[in-house]
Amino acid sequence: IHTACMCAGRAIFGWVLDAKWRDAEDQKLAADYLNAHDPAYCSACTNSEKAFDTSDTNNIAYYCKDKGYNGVSVIYHDNAQVYPDMSYAALALSVNYAQQNSTLTMKFKQLDGIEPSPLTETQVSALAARNCNCYVLMGNTSRVIREGVQSADTWFTDSFVNLMNYKEELQVEVFNVFLRNKKVPYTTAGQDLLVSAAAKINRRYVRNGTFADREVETDANESGVETLPATSIEPTLVAQATTSERAARIAPPIAITCYEAGAFHSVSLTVTVYN
Repeated sequence: IHTACMCAGRAIFGWVLDAKWRDAEDQKLAADYLNAHDPAYCSACTNSEKAFDTSDTNNIAYYCKDKGYNGVSVIYHDNAQVYPDMSYAALALSVNYAQQNSTLTMKFKQLDGIEPSPLTETQVSALAARNCNCYVLMGNTSRVIREGVQSADTWFTDSFVNLMNYKEELQVEVFNVFLRNKKVPYTTAGQDLLVSAAAKINRRYVRNGTFADREVETDANESGVETLPATSIEPTLVAQATTSERAARIAPPIAITCYEAGAFHSVSLTVTVYN
């Protein structure tokens, strides 16, 4: 696979193909390869007019949506001489997860060094139906990304990148418990070391804005609203470990629940005017 660049985030890497491979079979092979690897992220670009044709099944946007690739984002641009996919990937992978409120959503953002494509709203909608992003003018003044999504339905680019980084940092922090200690005893105290490592990463990803408390309806109180914590950890009791787990020195499972903070991308306004 030939690459134009490799952009490094904190824990995952992004791959962008050189322009000559766009809308070719090699681009699909690259998407296949990277989507199958963890952690990896593929940003693809198409310059094909067939991207708007809902009957065409050969372009990269259709291909990746049909495959349900959550590790791939596709962006359209009318100029084959520019690299919106590279700028898009660089922005998506630019988050410093150690900083407070550092996460971002890709929709409505600007792409450095990229001119917008002159698309109609009908064309933008046709691309959106294929989970294909684009870079356009909004209101004739603002340059924005539409829609900030991955090829798989219901997956936004920020969600994929954030969760892959979270997964990688969580694995590393827990693995470091085994490296830092002479041994992690098969006791509740030993398990607490593993839980503490996971809790550290959970706190980081609440602080950077990936996870947030979740308000849900409830009948348990008068307000009718219950706030669930952004993250919670529930380790299986060491006393419940099976004989085979102890023999193999496998710790009892630790269940982690997280609520993604998400982002608002649209809102409906109802206006009533009285005379």
